[in-house]
Amino acid sequence: MNVQMDTDSGERPGPDLSISAHRWRALRPFAAVALLAVVVGGLVAALTGPLSWPDGSWAAAYLVLVVGVAQLVLAAGRIWLPEHLTARRSRLWAELAAWNLGSLAVLAGTMGESVWAVALGSLLLLAALASWAEAARRPRHGHRTVAAGYLLFLAFLILSVLVGTAISVSRHA
Repeated sequence: MNVQMDTDSGERPGPDLSISAHRWRALRPFAAVALLAVVVGGLVAALTGPLSWPDGSWAAAYLVLVVGVAQLVLAAGRIWLPEHLTARRSRLWAELAAWNLGSLAVLAGTMGESVWAVALGSLLLLAALASWAEAARRPRHGHRTVAAGYLLFLAFLILSVLVGTAISVSRHA
């Protein structure tokens, strides 16, 4: 691997973080929903105390961390990591739908104490995660470490989905 030095600072250049307009357009729907989830999560957090909502802090954290931050990181990796963005628009929309419908089902199932809703939501989340894993299959040149980190994050989320489903079953079965 040929590494060139940055002539201004004398340091090695970092990874190429450039992203084409085509890739930005593909990321926009994910970013919009993620931002909305973070805002709604903040509102839920603000209302939890005044409404004495026992599951409010969990719901707020889930909205911000899972529906918001995790979705943005996963979608950005899905769109930025591959050498060529070959995913069809319909596949990206299916990933967006699976992640968000799955998240809504987990939220509703947890609030309504429905193991079946949590299980169905978990299956949708796992489907989205499996689809997003494909992004790391052929990463951009020189980005294998980033792809490995992306896959570790996916593995962590898969494990989290499975543990959360098991907790739901143990609490409500």
